[in-house]
Amino acid sequence: MIDINKIVKITFQDHGQDFLEWTLENGVVVGCEPAQGFFWNGCKLLAVESGECAQIERKGVKMTVKYPVDSIESVQHFKIAEAPKQIH
Repeated sequence: MIDINKIVKITFQDHGQDFLEWTLENGVVVGCEPAQGFFWNGCKLLAVESGECAQIERKGVKMTVKYPVDSIESVQHFKIAEAPKQIH
């Protein structure tokens, strides 16, 4: 079982909708691809199972996402090193 309070990637079944993947951090949507981040980012995930529709809370309203989840996976974050500063 995936801990939704970690960094997670959810992939939805493709039914022609504008979003296919969410990235969540601590149970909150922080990334949405390929589109509609303006709508989904900030939603809190309440419950999710692969093959089922996710339960979320958006602006205080609990709702069910219409499209079933295809997969749920943990995501590893890697810190990208800063470019070295140039000396003039």
